[in-house]
Amino acid sequence: MNSTVRLLGVLVSIPFLASHWGCTPAAGTNWGAGAGSITVTEDGTKISYTLERLTRNDQVYLVVVANGSAAGSHSGGEGDFRGYLLTRDGAHIDWACSTPDGKSGKVKVNGQEFNLAGGALFLVSTTEKPLRVEQLAVAAGELQACADGKKFPGLAKAEPRIASFVESCRVDQ
Repeated sequence: MNSTVRLLGVLVSIPFLASHWGCTPAAGTNWGAGAGSITVTEDGTKISYTLERLTRNDQVYLVVVANGSAAGSHSGGEGDFRGYLLTRDGAHIDWACSTPDGKSGKVKVNGQEFNLAGGALFLVSTTEKPLRVEQLAVAAGELQACADGKKFPGLAKAEPRIASFVESCRVDQ
């Protein structure tokens, strides 16, 4: 009887210990986010934009870049993030992303819904009326470079839509 009670105690403890030590399906998954307002000088002209990025296990899975934006903010975790971009005239542009794996899921920018599988780069033009959101599918390596705010303008050489967007980020001097 004593050995039966001990065996039962061990069997009941295993699931608790496994979940406590991180042996769950999501264990080891590192979710992150970052944002920044960036100004760089390229060919003597200032380029200014705000960039939000989301990561899973140190791999970027979403980048939102906005021209005419003064700041950005985000909150959340575990694949569910939300935030806003603040335009220079004070308007809030809400965005959200919900994904179980950093590859599929829903993205919402300024009320427009997108499927993350359709592309992980979102260009938000706040200087156009009405505001325009463009979803682009870029290679994984390019997406990693997009997340580095200072490298983003360099992607314009490879992608005409990014080139056009970067042009819209130029600040008149």
